[in-house]
Amino acid sequence: MTPSTRWLAVASALALAGCEVRERMAWSPDGRTAALWSSGELYLADPAGALSGPFTNEVVQAAWAADGEALIVVRQLAVTSWAEYAAVAPPNERRAVEGVAPAVLPLLRGLRDAAGGDPQRIAALVGERFGVRFDRGDLLAPLALCVRDTRPDDWRELRTLLPESDLDTPITATVWEVGALRITAAETSSVRRLMTVSASDVEVRPSPRRPWLAIRAGPRLSVWAVTGPTGTLEIAETVPGGFDWMGDGERLACAVPVMPVWRDNAPNLAHLQVARIAVDGPEWRAVSTQTLMAVVCPFRPLVRALGNDQIVLPAAPSRFPHDAADAPPPPRLMVVRPAEAQGLRSEVRVLDVDGLPDDLRAIVPSPDGRHIAIVESGSDAVAVLDLDGQSVRPISPRRGRSSLTLPAWRNAEELYFPATGGTPDRFEWFLWRGGAVQPWSTGWPEAVQPPSPPK
Repeated sequence: MTPSTRWLAVASALALAGCEVRERMAWSPDGRTAALWSSGELYLADPAGALSGPFTNEVVQAAWAADGEALIVVRQLAVTSWAEYAAVAPPNERRAVEGVAPAVLPLLRGLRDAAGGDPQRIAALVGERFGVRFDRGDLLAPLALCVRDTRPDDWRELRTLLPESDLDTPITATVWEVGALRITAAETSSVRRLMTVSASDVEVRPSPRRPWLAIRAGPRLSVWAVTGPTGTLEIAETVPGGFDWMGDGERLACAVPVMPVWRDNAPNLAHLQVARIAVDGPEWRAVSTQTLMAVVCPFRPLVRALGNDQIVLPAAPSRFPHDAADAPPPPRLMVVRPAEAQGLRSEVRVLDVDGLPDDLRAIVPSPDGRHIAIVESGSDAVAVLDLDGQSVRPISPRRGRSSLTLPAWRNAEELYFPATGGTPDRFEWFLWRGGAVQPWSTGWPEAVQPPSPPK
């Protein structure tokens, strides 16, 4: 794609094209049903491995609601026309795109004059000005669809201004749909749409106690109520990594960077925060935020709550001043117990455990907060860290293939994890219980098994 159309055909799906280790299984609170999603389709399974589904498609994330009778799903909807986008997009985002569309052609005319009519220079100016600096890059593809489908005369002139561009290349915009499936012993409903959003990526975590959803759309973290207060309650403008609810379901833990730009593979300073959320009748009440400590993260921070009112996150010891050109120090697992009030010192425990990988981006705490399952990034090795004894037990040896799937705890004693089985290039689900490992997804179709990375 040329620089001239980089701003016109941004596809949000590219954010998911990497090799990040992601959740692909979630057990219901009562441990009776597992939700699995692979190749975009959603399935259900019981502890014996009996599989049912698929129930819906385009699924990239699923999580159980607090009552255990509903699944909150995130679906990635690809649209290729303005009519399709306008039908599913949030009204405020649709209006924003419609408001900007009339200015596109005058802007390109101005760039043509600034470039002296040189098409290559016009393309360069578009790339320099809008390739990476547009504040809402996730709305660029919808903008292209709007101009193409509602202002055809403008679109034709754009093709004369940029004759060597890719304006005829198919344009795809992404709309993220957050919906709910009601799942009972009698039936499984179709997806009921709760909200839609345009963003580079979306992550949703339901509160374990309240009918609330914490939603990170791009970098913005907010809370939305399935029932109760209307509208969204913004928690932070920039949350680059994972976040989690504390056990009471009313406090949300996250890491907020000190600087507005997050740099991967570099030492980034962030504040570990806990936001307490309350409601007053039909209205959201103001959030009270408690800053626990400053941490240095060499990659996007993964914040997870333990079942004993503590927080675990991979972070690196800090030394100031530091040279930005220096390689980031290796992270260590930090366990933090929030102070009882703002201004008091939080209790921090840095785990100095032999056998942990240098990259700790893939961790899953057990429901009781006593163990953490760890996937070594870059391999399929899986281990369980005992937080009480601070010892590491490998449960799946390294076989040389990179795992793309996080393990999932059914309860405090049972862990389901992906590993290569009888076929070296095929990942399957295994069950670790009481120190023993056994196959779990034997006989499942390949489309349901955990995905294997490209060779």
